[in-house]
Amino acid sequence: RTGLTGTLICLLTLTLFAMGAQSAFFGPGKYGILPELFHQRDLPNANGVILMTTFLAVILGTAIGGELKENFADRLWVSGMVSVAIAVVGTGTAFLIRSPAAAQPGLQLERGSLWIPQDVWELFKRQRGLYYAVLVSSVFWMVASLVMTAINGFAKYDLELPDSKASRLLSTISLGIAVGSIVGGLASKDRFNTRVMKTGLWGMVGGLLATAVLGSWLGFWGGVAMMVILGGFTGVFAVPLQVYIQSCPPEALKGRMIATQNLLNWVGILLAAGVYFALERLLKWFEWPYAMMFAAAGGMMLLVGALYHPHDVVLVDKPETEEREAEEWEGG
Repeated sequence: RTGLTGTLICLLTLTLFAMGAQSAFFGPGKYGILPELFHQRDLPNANGVILMTTFLAVILGTAIGGELKENFADRLWVSGMVSVAIAVVGTGTAFLIRSPAAAQPGLQLERGSLWIPQDVWELFKRQRGLYYAVLVSSVFWMVASLVMTAINGFAKYDLELPDSKASRLLSTISLGIAVGSIVGGLASKDRFNTRVMKTGLWGMVGGLLATAVLGSWLGFWGGVAMMVILGGFTGVFAVPLQVYIQSCPPEALKGRMIATQNLLNWVGILLAAGVYFALERLLKWFEWPYAMMFAAAGGMMLLVGALYHPHDVVLVDKPETEEREAEEWEGG
């Protein structure tokens, strides 16, 4: 008996759910631990390295995924075993990380923790800049998810590339993000540098609109060049924004703040699926190329650039202040 049975579909769905749940636990810990391991002034470079290695892994995974799909289409268990091996290695490396002390060991799980905790809402009221930064992060991830999905359609239908080349084109944007993350970290120096962030933002807008206009004229290598450029500006934008969200909350709330950011990022990613579906139907209705997806994404980031105007923040360690704030939050 061949094909996907009902039982197999259920098992695959549960597996995907478990992978998503693992990501929900992993994200806040991954970015939340950085302020505990590094001085504030070192956060831009630390985030740059983290984002670089993350997207280098994405490059490798995307490239390998395309090759596995093309070469082992009738033996999918091979792809599964490769994925399991990578997961085992990744789990092993986690044991090498130093374990910092818990910020609030007596914190209780409450109903509000399933959405946005009350003390995070109160922090948003006190620090509106942090609130706007988290919203911008959510919009950014919605746009990023839309673009990553659109690249597949652009490669297959506009550029008429096979699966292997489509996956390579997708991996090149990750290469650009990896390079841009390092550049963004170095250029930010010891601060939340709005000039660096704005450079990345407007570079993203320009790259998205240029891709939409040029479309199929780019060809494979033109598409590769454009994806690297677009990815580079994306990394330059993402690092300062992440540093700001990490550094602003008091010590006792850093983990929950990043968990809230992670939650809202995934809300943005889920919304991207609906936006993609609506845009796809619109493009088919007007018989427009898939490249117009990039124009829509560029328009969203253009709106962010028009409305979001933060100020520079110098990153300085303030241990006494942070300890006092932590005690205040623990005491209510």
